[in-house]
Parts: sequence; structure tokens; C-alpha cells
Amino acid sequence: VFPGDEQRKPKPEAFLLACADLGVEPGRTAYVGDSISHDVEGATEAGLQAVWIDRHAERHQLPEGAFRVASLLDLPALLDGLAAEAGAGA
Repeated sequence: VFPGDEQRKPKPEAFLLACADLGVEPGRTAYVGDSISHDVEGATEAGLQAVWIDRHAERHQLPEGAFRVASLLDLPALLDGLAAEAGAGA
């Protein structure tokens, strides 16, 4: 075990530390990545909104609450929709 391993992806602590460093709330933060095991699962466990870039249409099962986009070009529409949902629930 290397020093700091407990704070590296995919550990939820890595995502929480990044949120703390940025001064953002995990529940109001989207994390976009291309690895289900290193990005999506860790971000979801930390309470972030996880988005998987599925560039190869692999269609793997995602954790509950995670989203899938085919490319970064799809991201603005997804984030706009999530923001609208959050605003409607506030």
C-alpha cells in the first residue's frame, strides 16, 4: 500500500477530497469519466452525479442513478436536464 492510496480513484474519498478542494457539494456535482470501475462507481459511492462516456456503445450496466453519454457533445443537454430537474425539486 502506497501513501495516499486511500485517496485515489476509485475510492469515494478521492472524489470527496476533490469536491472539498473545489468547494463544491458532492450532491450538486457531476463527474464525467470513461471508466465504470474507476470513475462511475467511485463517484456514485461518493454521492456525485456520475456520467459515463460510452464512446463504443458498450451498453454495460451502470450503477443506479448514473447516466450515459456517447460523447462529450451530449453532455450539455444532459447537464441542462439535470439542472432543470434539480430546480423543479427545489
